[in-house]
Amino acid sequence: MVRVVEQDTLLRPGVRHRASRLRGLAISKPDLARKRLVELAANEARRLPRTLPTADLARCVSLEVFYVFHLDAGIRSSFITAEAYRRYVDAAPSPTTVLLAELSASPILFPAVHSWLVPLRDIAGLDGRSISTALRLGYSPPLVVFILSLSKLLAAWITVRTPRAVDAVPKEHKRWDPSGLPDGRTELIDADIPRSTLGSIEWKP
Repeated sequence: MVRVVEQDTLLRPGVRHRASRLRGLAISKPDLARKRLVELAANEARRLPRTLPTADLARCVSLEVFYVFHLDAGIRSSFITAEAYRRYVDAAPSPTTVLLAELSASPILFPAVHSWLVPLRDIAGLDGRSISTALRLGYSPPLVVFILSLSKLLAAWITVRTPRAVDAVPKEHKRWDPSGLPDGRTELIDADIPRSTLGSIEWKP
């Protein structure tokens, strides 16, 4: 992760230099080095400017992620595995209706470290496999696509920016690329995303 930060030339030189100085510590005391890198990344992330969104946004997750992090806990207890829940959703007349009805009522839809978003127009008309390839998700369909309404984002005073290497540090996104997504698609990130911004959910097999 030090290397990821070093290679992001759009970060301030001082930030990259401080990350480089953790290389030695990463060998002798890796846990301490990681703690300091996470702190450095968090401090820099807070300084980066954000702007208001200009279009509907989307976050795409695997069914497994939905099952573990977004499904209502009471409903999740009725299914032994994510695969069992997948079969249940896939067999429903309207999978999107099921997903929306069984979504957790947590007021935070996506914590800051998971608030990686794309403009909805960038994935419009794509099936699950095409979305996974376009966004370099690293997992196979089915996907669950959360659609965040522009009007609701603005009402919640959500602001966004282009991700930098410091955003990849908390969850160790080692494959993060400073050049962004393929084919000119836009990647965005924010702080915590409230549930109130959710417009709809789509099921992408």
